[in-house]
Amino acid sequence: MRINGTNQQKGSNTILGIGLLLAVWILLAAVEQEIYGKPFPYPWQAILAVLTPAPMQQSIFLHAGISLVRWLSGFLIALLIGVPVGLVMGLKPGVSSLLTPAVTSLQLIPGLAWIPITLILFGLGTTSTIFMITATALSPIIINTQAGIHQLDPHLLLAAETMELSRRRVFSKIILPGTAISLVSGLRTGAANGFRVLISAEMVVGSSLGLGYSLFSARWSLDYETAFGALLVIILIGLAIEKLIFAPWDARVRRRQGVL
Repeated sequence: MRINGTNQQKGSNTILGIGLLLAVWILLAAVEQEIYGKPFPYPWQAILAVLTPAPMQQSIFLHAGISLVRWLSGFLIALLIGVPVGLVMGLKPGVSSLLTPAVTSLQLIPGLAWIPITLILFGLGTTSTIFMITATALSPIIINTQAGIHQLDPHLLLAAETMELSRRRVFSKIILPGTAISLVSGLRTGAANGFRVLISAEMVVGSSLGLGYSLFSARWSLDYETAFGALLVIILIGLAIEKLIFAPWDARVRRRQGVL
């Protein structure tokens, strides 16, 4: 009952938050349009631009689909590299001391700062976008995975060694459950970092498709309705990824660990 009540409260707060955001948007549009005469679109104008694109424009849903494929590709590459590297760094102090400067340096580089390197390596196009997503998502995955290893109870590892458990059983029964909370946190942060740089990358190094490109091209044509519509789609996709994937996953892991 308490969990259901908490979920209902969170749902109500989310609805109220969205309502507040829409109210501020409508108020700001009314002030800009009616008082200052600026072409600041209302929410329904942005939605209409999304649903009924101009004849020469690609559908915003096509742009969104292309962007999601790029984001998922870059994020999966970061996951496949970051989790094993983080595990090895957590279990092997020598490897940790060797790789920590590189991982820390990687974390300090802003997403857009990868543009010159990306252009030299890959030029313009999808490969550059995927590379930037991977580069920005990688460090939080590595760091949080390593932190999860350091939070393990050393007595459990000693007991497993005493019992001569296989490495597979040690990983599946001790390491994976013990690092799950920190691992999910790292994946959550990496996914958010990658999604943010996705839009920026598509505006600079991407091809002629994607949400970032749609936003960029609408800016140059002064099509503010489409620009705000693209922003709205970006926000909705980000919220859906967070609320439908990572938030439930994090809550489930925490319940299994007895944290919730």
